[in-house]
Amino acid sequence: MKSKFSILMAFCISIGSLAQQQSSLPTVSSGKIERIDKFESNYVPSRNVDVWLPGGYSPAKKYNVVYMHDGQMLFDSTRTWNKKAWKVADVFSQLMKENKIEECIVVGIWNNGVERIPEYFPTRIFNQLEEGTRNKLSEKYCNGKLANGDNYLRFVVTELKPYIDKHYTTKSDKDHTFMVGSSMGGLITLYAISEYPDIFGGAACMSSSTFSFFEPNYEIPSVIFDYLKRSLPSPLDHKLYSVSKKTHCFSKCNSIC
Repeated sequence: MKSKFSILMAFCISIGSLAQQQSSLPTVSSGKIERIDKFESNYVPSRNVDVWLPGGYSPAKKYNVVYMHDGQMLFDSTRTWNKKAWKVADVFSQLMKENKIEECIVVGIWNNGVERIPEYFPTRIFNQLEEGTRNKLSEKYCNGKLANGDNYLRFVVTELKPYIDKHYTTKSDKDHTFMVGSSMGGLITLYAISEYPDIFGGAACMSSSTFSFFEPNYEIPSVIFDYLKRSLPSPLDHKLYSVSKKTHCFSKCNSIC
């Protein structure tokens, strides 16, 4: 268990420390990236935000918007802590070229290293855990802090999204606004579409964390699924894709855009 914890903390710290060293933009094969340096928030610490614009981006057109967590891991593997990346520019460009998704921009929201877990941990789920479990998670994984997912989403919804909609030509309604994340980013994405169903029309949650790997237990997954049963929005007007390595669950859709 100690080794798993060490891996997790090294992951968070290395992301944060490496991120702070990156002053130049990631290299992408198509489209371009514009960086918002140290975006200020009333809810969470400032952070960089990388906005990917597809090739041929034109202010005369309007675009879907995909918000993605762990923004420093999205575009360029030469700049990531583990030398891997989502290759967002390649994948989204190809999907648009094949007319599988509508044209979109991607907003890559950087994480803040050791703040990543508390910010990506859904507050309402955390608060439903037993006190002993909350204390254990706080001390071991949240740097002694409580879950801060509500404030992180307030930052995204009430500060970052209005900025993006103002400075880029977007389709700002729910049906054209999406969120994507993996691991803890997948968990906060599930939380986002549940808490803000009028803001996000679709979500893709990859290998969403339930902490079962680091803390084998039934309580945390049980509380998460109880919350989702009560709070997930209707599949009639929302798109949700959630996948782990071995299972596909919830509603599956062909694309999120």
